[in-house]
Amino acid sequence: MRTSGVVIAVLFTLIQTLNGDWSQNYKIEVKREIDTLRARILDRWGGDPAVVQVLRIQPKAKEVLRNKFIQKILTREPLRMSFTGTSVTAGHDCYFNQSYPLAFESMMKPVFQAAGFDLRIQNTAMGNNPVYPSTWCIKTIAGEDVDIVGWEQTMMCHHSAQCIEDFIRRIHTFSPSAIPIAFNVVPKHESLKKISHVRFLMFSNHDGSEDLLETYDKLGFHAVVSLESLAVNPSLPQLSHHHLMVEDKVGSKPWHPGPHGHQLAADILAFEYLQILEDIMNEAELILSATQIELPEPLFKGTLDVPLDLNCWTTFEPKSMSNFDLALKASENQIVHSAFSDEIIFKTVEADSAGLLEPSLWNHILWPYDTRAVVRVLNESLGMLDRKYVLSGCHSSGDLMLNLDFTQEGPLILCEPKNGATGYPQRYSHLYGSAHILIDGVETEMIPTAAYPCYISPEKYSKGPHVLDVSVFTPETCIGLTHVIVP
Repeated sequence: MRTSGVVIAVLFTLIQTLNGDWSQNYKIEVKREIDTLRARILDRWGGDPAVVQVLRIQPKAKEVLRNKFIQKILTREPLRMSFTGTSVTAGHDCYFNQSYPLAFESMMKPVFQAAGFDLRIQNTAMGNNPVYPSTWCIKTIAGEDVDIVGWEQTMMCHHSAQCIEDFIRRIHTFSPSAIPIAFNVVPKHESLKKISHVRFLMFSNHDGSEDLLETYDKLGFHAVVSLESLAVNPSLPQLSHHHLMVEDKVGSKPWHPGPHGHQLAADILAFEYLQILEDIMNEAELILSATQIELPEPLFKGTLDVPLDLNCWTTFEPKSMSNFDLALKASENQIVHSAFSDEIIFKTVEADSAGLLEPSLWNHILWPYDTRAVVRVLNESLGMLDRKYVLSGCHSSGDLMLNLDFTQEGPLILCEPKNGATGYPQRYSHLYGSAHILIDGVETEMIPTAAYPCYISPEKYSKGPHVLDVSVFTPETCIGLTHVIVP
């Protein structure tokens, strides 16, 4: 890895001129906020700092975070953090405002505001969320102007640390200054024998010879270990599975954190961030290192020949960027019936078995398997934001034509909803074997990928505009389309 850059020394007297009052009183006030929050965190865990001093972070990664905070102090721009992942991060079996991203925000916002900049958090996690296409669409989900991006998809990953590495590299490709974090991972050499749900992964390769934390430290990469690994740690007897994970009740998932678990994940991250900010306040001068980092060679080979920088159109919510800002437009003559609102969800519960409101049209609807869960969220005011909307069409819906704009040569990727526990809803079928897919009037046989539930074209298409035509050829059959991805 080669690093180039210039180190800019900024004296406090100069900062005072540029950014307002940098007096001793300012630093005292920031430290007061830091001390107050630190005391609250320690009090929550019996005064033992060992409980929360478990963030996996290298010294160079701390320096990257330090630079990020100094940059925000100087510019007074908000610190934008986006947390992606599964139901673990989305807060399922809790209230949404108890999820660790929002718990972190409620704690750290006053501290950062005292330092002169705001904190803006978005939780874009989704239940039962496959690693792909989520990681391919990280730019759409997290946003291009994000400063720190969280990844939590260990339960969905079957390729060891390769999933995390792909996430890190894609983040850096579209936003070189963004800092990646992995949540709910297991450090190398740590025993999993006592964990009841071993769906976690290491962030090192199989022989432990190289570690993602070391390889990507100059990008600021750091990680929060799984709560279940902490619960079986003999050196932390005050923690237990019962204390950290959701209550054992009908319908709950034992791998979901409970309120205490979410709070601990937030506290682990906050405790380290407080120390970095306090170190900044103790410096006689601020040293801001502006660097350009080149990606190192990957530790793992990719499963697919897919470009790092992708434009993604998706019906899933929430996301940070509008689909139609990312080089995809529905053809002007295409009629699509939209049910894209919570108001319509109650009606879809009583819709026909396919969940369609207008079978003769392509529909934006909530995926039928998720409808009742969303109704529960609304009825009980749980606050979750994740909605698996799909673009749904049947044999009678005719052709769906979409204008695509490839910004570089590459394949087309289409994705559909993931299977439920009992397969697909009645009348629904997979894209493969049920739909004609044409690009510029020429049919292509989309190939199922290892990154289920996605399909990739065998052809690579040239940079520039193309037209996608999708139609269902099997009578009495419907399909769901969730992602259209192009280079």
